[in-house]
Amino acid sequence: EAAQIFLEKFSNQVEAIASYETVLRFSPEDESVLLAVEDLYGKRREWDKLIAVKRQLVALSADMRERAARLRECADVAATRMRDQTLSASLWDEVLTIDPNDAVALEHLERLYEREKDWERFADVLARRVQGIDADEERAQALLRLGQVQYDRLGRTEDAVATYEELLSLDPENFRAKDAIKKAYIELEDWDKLESFFGRSDAWAEYVRQLEALVGTIKQPGTQVDLLFRAADVWSERL
Repeated sequence: EAAQIFLEKFSNQVEAIASYETVLRFSPEDESVLLAVEDLYGKRREWDKLIAVKRQLVALSADMRERAARLRECADVAATRMRDQTLSASLWDEVLTIDPNDAVALEHLERLYEREKDWERFADVLARRVQGIDADEERAQALLRLGQVQYDRLGRTEDAVATYEELLSLDPENFRAKDAIKKAYIELEDWDKLESFFGRSDAWAEYVRQLEALVGTIKQPGTQVDLLFRAADVWSERL
């Protein structure tokens, strides 16, 4: 009541907040008071207190969508008003504990981790976001980016191969994915998959040229002999 008087008769937000905070010391779960101070903290740009009271409201709510919405608001305040990217990231992570596929949270974390060059977390978030993309073109672009990070930034060649294979199932002629997966098979010395890769497009002459080039660069005699036999088989059976 005192807080309302300060606001309505004197327009004194500071005194109103003080009165509400006194009430909350005795009744910390009074939702009507929490909502009132939430509004006042926002008007006065007291961002840290605004986030604190929003989180109190989150804890009181049984509605998961409402909880996620308030946490999104907190994360946005932390990022845009407080410029605290660490706090913002932790809040977006909290959103994901409620909804692991929340597209807004995943997109924000993706941008944040890319900006910070935290490639491990970036790849994890992007891999999760990919699963929620329905449009083939957008999904293909995200898979290409994921494969590049897995291969070039993290050295996770086998993961990159799986990502590029998924991309090629959507876009069989994607030249970047085809070039990257060919390099990955060679790095892994997975000669059966390399053969299958060229065979899918009936590019046997190119496959033989690739094998012959590899023989000149690989140092292990056993591998050289294996590749020469593979080339000979293609010459006799495919060309």
